[in-house]
Amino acid sequence: MNYHNPQSTSSTINPSKNLVQCINHAQNLIDLCCKVLRYYYPTIEDSHLTPLESFVTELIKATNVNFSMLQLSLIYISKLHDFQSEERKLLKQHPMFSCRRRMFLASLLISVKILQEKAPKNNCWAKTCGIPLKEINESERLVLQVLDFKLFVPAELFNYYRKRIAEL
Repeated sequence: MNYHNPQSTSSTINPSKNLVQCINHAQNLIDLCCKVLRYYYPTIEDSHLTPLESFVTELIKATNVNFSMLQLSLIYISKLHDFQSEERKLLKQHPMFSCRRRMFLASLLISVKILQEKAPKNNCWAKTCGIPLKEINESERLVLQVLDFKLFVPAELFNYYRKRIAEL
């Protein structure tokens, strides 16, 4: 590719077009996160809480997570609802499990810990979200227990989700 020849417009990179595509892709991911959370956690929104879209957007901005981390968190959210054992059913009755924000946050922070060598500690997440550290820890523990600490996602499944998300 020739990046310096103004005559070669077909092979040059248009930074503003790429930026718009990135912004559109980011908004699609936020929308997808909210749809997935509403699907798995069809609770009525509390009027005193920040709207879900704002919570997800601000969390993503504040933590600077990447596409893979967000994708992995969505895979964990879906896997949370696949387990049908009696023990898992008991864990799912925990009041924290019905909070879509807590489950998304816990799934996201676990994803970051899996994919990032130096992940932020839970107290950083607590400060960023304005949620008590005890609740962050409890949410994380609950997600890990429901998933039975099985955090590995096969490449085929990860790539399947990547392809489906890219099609949006």
